[in-house]
Amino acid sequence: MPVEKTTLQGNKYWDFWDDMLGEDCLHYMAGPGPYRPCAFCGLSYKHTDPCQELHDSWNTMDFGKHEGKHISKVPSGYLEFCITKGLKSKEDRHAWLAELQTREDKYKTVIWQQRAEKGSYL
Repeated sequence: MPVEKTTLQGNKYWDFWDDMLGEDCLHYMAGPGPYRPCAFCGLSYKHTDPCQELHDSWNTMDFGKHEGKHISKVPSGYLEFCITKGLKSKEDRHAWLAELQTREDKYKTVIWQQRAEKGSYL
C-alpha cells in the first residue's frame, strides 16, 4: 500500500497554525523547553496586548534604590544581584531572569534557571 503524502493545508488543524505567532510556532515545533506558557494568554514568547500591559504593570521593583522602576529600566547587574542573593519570591526572581534573558543570551542557561529557582549563586 503506497504511503500518502499529507500537508498541513486542508488539515483540520491548519487554523491552529495560522493563529500562532511566529515565536510561539517555533517554540511549539522545537518541543518542550525550560519556559512555561503564560498563564493568562497561553503564549510563551510574545504576549497579547492586554496581557503585555498587565505584565508591565506587575514588573516594577518594590524595594531598594530602583523602587518604582519597571524592571526593563533596572541595570542588569542589580537584577543579577537580586537573583543570586535570593531576594523576594521565586516568582519575582523568575520575572527578573526573564528580563535579563531578553537582554543577553548568557542568561539563557540552566545555571541561571537554577539560580532563580533556589535564590543562590551556585
